[in-house]
Amino acid sequence: MNILFCYPTLFHPMRGGIERVTDILARELLRRGYNVFYLHNKRDESLMDYDYPAPVSFFPEVDFRDNRNVPFYHDFLTGNAIDIVVNQCGNFSDSILYLNVPAGVKTISVLHSNPLLNYAHLPSEVLKLRKRTFMEYLKLAGRFILYPRIKRVYLESCKWQVDYLSSHTDVICLLSGKFKPEMELLSNKDNIGTVFHKIRVIPNPNTYEIKDDAKFNKEKILLYVGRLDKGQKRPDRLLKIWRKLYRRYPDWQMAVVGDGPEKSSLVRKSRDLERISFVGFQEPGEWYRRSAIFCMTSNFEGWGMVLVEAMSQGVVPLAFDSYASVHDIIDDGRNGFLVTPFSINEYAEKLAKLMDDDAQRERIARNCLHGVQRYSKENVVNQWEQLFKELKS
Repeated sequence: MNILFCYPTLFHPMRGGIERVTDILARELLRRGYNVFYLHNKRDESLMDYDYPAPVSFFPEVDFRDNRNVPFYHDFLTGNAIDIVVNQCGNFSDSILYLNVPAGVKTISVLHSNPLLNYAHLPSEVLKLRKRTFMEYLKLAGRFILYPRIKRVYLESCKWQVDYLSSHTDVICLLSGKFKPEMELLSNKDNIGTVFHKIRVIPNPNTYEIKDDAKFNKEKILLYVGRLDKGQKRPDRLLKIWRKLYRRYPDWQMAVVGDGPEKSSLVRKSRDLERISFVGFQEPGEWYRRSAIFCMTSNFEGWGMVLVEAMSQGVVPLAFDSYASVHDIIDDGRNGFLVTPFSINEYAEKLAKLMDDDAQRERIARNCLHGVQRYSKENVVNQWEQLFKELKS
């Protein structure tokens, strides 16, 4: 069976969660005897040195709306005898191109986040001051005035996307069943049955092989892995949390793995803190293996792959209870902890209890290893195979 994965940018696993997920799926599908292809809009020479598991091709035009892409796409699908297209851009309008397929080609559109996630957090993105200049204050005032219209237009675009998928794709794949209420809310009342008939739920696979639970030798490290931006990830909260703890726990340290626009600001603001290190953008596997506790400070996530990655290496996670699918990953008190959004004091208190109790950390870490088994690549790709067979039967 020939499978095509479509996405605007290259599936380089160090660029983000969708890219890592696709790399894992492609390699496992190839191992199982499938033929896999990649097709993208944007070529990036800086990412071409990676040994991609599948042949990489590009549309002739970057803009998905350019009509010259369509005949190329149809020829590509026919020439490579593609059976199924996996549209990894189900949340966005690039789907218009990726779902324009000849008869006989089946399509799966993956929504990599709750379809209303960005809408729910629109105020934090739209109604924020980007720079402390007179012009930026004027722009912010304008956005306040226009906000009701911005919100209405955004909601309509979300509804249009779900309606388009309902009539142009064979399967709508969600990462979590907890996204279904939002799908119902966005669906046309006359079309809810069609939408729900097409929905399947398949989570993301874990990136790493699960750690041997007989070999616990964790260092006293609080770990953050992720992009350093203030809009979604909010690593600035780490500094507030660590400020409450570092004097009480002189044998602990905090490591921040990642890069982004807030890095220089975070480094500057942490100068009076001890034992916090910003190690930059790198493959985080070694940090997962060494660290005892994982700190997620995001406003929201689509899924939260870093949580599963950390748990697979026996790192106990903490996260704010600020998005629905976090409950698919963390069973509060059993394999990690959820914190009331966005209480810095509660977060620090729960960290302190973990830092004080070695036996509790090890017990919860072992529960992490057991819980993430369901997200192993073998289990997840089994679900993909079942879906492929269902579509082609």
